[in-house]
Amino acid sequence: MNLPPMPSEIEDDYNTAPSRTSLDPFHARNASRTSLSSLAPSSNDTIPPVPPLPRRASATSLAASTTTSPSKPARQPKTHTPLSESETTVLIELFFAVINELYTLSSAWTLRRTLLNAAKTFLLRPGNPQLASITTLFQTTLDSSTSDEGIAQQLRKMRENALPTEDELRKWPKEPSDEEKERLRAKARRLLVERGMPSALTSVMGQAASGEALGRVFDCLQEPRVARGVMFGVTLQAIRAITQ
Repeated sequence: MNLPPMPSEIEDDYNTAPSRTSLDPFHARNASRTSLSSLAPSSNDTIPPVPPLPRRASATSLAASTTTSPSKPARQPKTHTPLSESETTVLIELFFAVINELYTLSSAWTLRRTLLNAAKTFLLRPGNPQLASITTLFQTTLDSSTSDEGIAQQLRKMRENALPTEDELRKWPKEPSDEEKERLRAKARRLLVERGMPSALTSVMGQAASGEALGRVFDCLQEPRVARGVMFGVTLQAIRAITQ
């Protein structure tokens, strides 16, 4: 430590002596200022320029950037898993089971019903080229029925029939009379008997047996309880197929 000398030994020029350090606060402040000034850069030193602060974007530039921003990609259509060969086989077996039960209602010969099993076996034989076309047909029908547009259209039709608006009620035709209902019923039964079965299947099973089977189905559906049960079963299976 550099302590000051004794009072008796202090010289007259003690405050201005360059070799001594004073403890005077004013002198200390001057010394600190001197030291700070000595640390300041001289005029010959090169001072790097201070980079300007980024300016806030204006509303016009924000709007321009918004308009020039890339648009959202178009929504890709929903794709479903294609049907496998085993699933197509199950569908064909279900169709043949329904047709076999349908012809059980008629007086078709046992030999003709045996032809249905033979046709199913021939259709499901390994390496059948027609199986691929049947799979494509099933896949196209399934995609069109389960697409967003198809489901929306079905829901819209259900809403129009269950909860119609006043404008929709005005467009509905008037309720037909009993004579007109009977005439429409006879026309519907005739069309179902004549055109309700494919011609290839009718040629094998016979026109009489096909008309008899379809006629009995039509007559059973005229019973309100039977028709309601059939529609409930079909709707339940459709909901299960969609949710599972």
